[in-house]
Amino acid sequence: ASAGTLTFTAAQILTVRNVTLSSSMTISGTGSLRCLNTGVSGTWTSNTKVLSCALIIQSQVITLADNWDVSGAITFAGGANQIDGNTLTFRGNVTSSTFTHSGTTNWIAGIASGTQIVNISAGFYSNFEVNAAGTVTLTALVMTAGKELKYTAGTISASGTVTLSGDTTLTGWTGNQLYNLTLTTGSVETITLSNATNVRGILTFGGTAKTFSGAYDITCAALTFSGAGTHTLSGNIDCA
Repeated sequence: ASAGTLTFTAAQILTVRNVTLSSSMTISGTGSLRCLNTGVSGTWTSNTKVLSCALIIQSQVITLADNWDVSGAITFAGGANQIDGNTLTFRGNVTSSTFTHSGTTNWIAGIASGTQIVNISAGFYSNFEVNAAGTVTLTALVMTAGKELKYTAGTISASGTVTLSGDTTLTGWTGNQLYNLTLTTGSVETITLSNATNVRGILTFGGTAKTFSGAYDITCAALTFSGAGTHTLSGNIDCA
């Protein structure tokens, strides 16, 4: 799209594959932009323009040619999704109940004020960071496959559960941020601690073996075990 106005009419969906925005264009309306599987991957270029409408990612492979900033809600729909390259900062809610997401793009929860909800109960195979000025509610976030879960800034609501279902690096969770943390049954995984980690709710170990690396301690309010796996610690666990 070139300079001008692109209006997303309420309840209407514009389906695309390749997207190029103009830094000087105007985006308005409450409809949705949908990236739908067409059998060919798409390339998206923002040219620093913020995408203010809702975004639906449906069974598609997308390459981000530059960094993206999305202020509308994001929904994963209709099968596996993959986004590669650069960084995607989202400032609205993000939802995926059944469909997995993968790719090399770094995802940042970055709401400027108010509250945004992250509800990803399917597998999330990308790096995820909280770097917000507002409040982030991690209702559900299932991290998988050797990625990093990072905290930089923002308030984390006292609800929800983060689940690690594969090798994961935890970075920056030293304060009163994580609420419930579950190391899932069914996967043998290594958890790399970049610094001391605080879980202000329940830390749950699943039945398969968990190995920690990084000589840091974990603090939690409560500790539970849901199976008979053997776990290897690199520091102490302190239940306060």
